[in-house]
Amino acid sequence: MANPFASQQELALDVYKESIEANTVVGSGDTARAAEAMASRLRAAGLAASDVRVLVSAPGKGNLVARLCGTGKRPKRWDNGPLRLRHPAVRGPSVGASRLQRL
Repeated sequence: MANPFASQQELALDVYKESIEANTVVGSGDTARAAEAMASRLRAAGLAASDVRVLVSAPGKGNLVARLCGTGKRPKRWDNGPLRLRHPAVRGPSVGASRLQRL
């Protein structure tokens, strides 16, 4: 029997791979480039350009802000997480889980 989630799993793997391969190391990396890559994926998925922003505070320092509009049936949520991901070869703690907070 075919896997009904195969295309979503492949997409998730592609997004994860792109995130891991992006050089976001402090000093030599570029979080603005990583933010732009994820912003492009969100726009391609159908989010309005006005709901996806990349904020650059300095060369190579960027943050992604995206508004995901719901139906209003559930409480609003705010998701905050790092763009910097550690390379698997680097020892030490992994990236902390994103913090979800109700607005």
